[in-house]
Amino acid sequence: LDLLEPIIMPALMRDVQASGNISFEIVPAADNKMLKQKLNDGSIELIVADYQSHINDTASEPLGPVEPVIIARKGHPKINGEITKELFSELGHVAIYSDVWGRARIVEVLERLNMRRNIVYTVTRFWSFPNIVATTDLIAIVPAKFAKAMEEFYPLQTLPLPFTVPD
Repeated sequence: LDLLEPIIMPALMRDVQASGNISFEIVPAADNKMLKQKLNDGSIELIVADYQSHINDTASEPLGPVEPVIIARKGHPKINGEITKELFSELGHVAIYSDVWGRARIVEVLERLNMRRNIVYTVTRFWSFPNIVATTDLIAIVPAKFAKAMEEFYPLQTLPLPFTVPD
């Protein structure tokens, strides 16, 4: 939920606050076996994750499309309103750890286009991106809704990818 938390939780909490009988617990969702057990024993009723679950005997559907974009600090000295494929490959990237990153199709697209990313820093949480990118000349690929939410708090600019990622 790291990625979705700033997007959906504030509105959700405002909507359910008045009821008084609903509570939320944010937990790491790495263990599908544990999640399935908790769903079956009734200790949890809903899982909201930043990836589609592959737990047998459960229904899973995406909340919506994920449009990847690039974030960079405002005033980045090498970015003038767009990022070309060459600049994309040249600039240093902050990336999410591969266990999370593997859920995205970006890696496959880059391989097909024979493009590379200059990954200089790898993190385990999407929340690490905004501060690192806003205070360095590194760039990152994040979902557009996450980028928009972070622009309210950090001096970031959002730019389209210089290539197309299929749904």
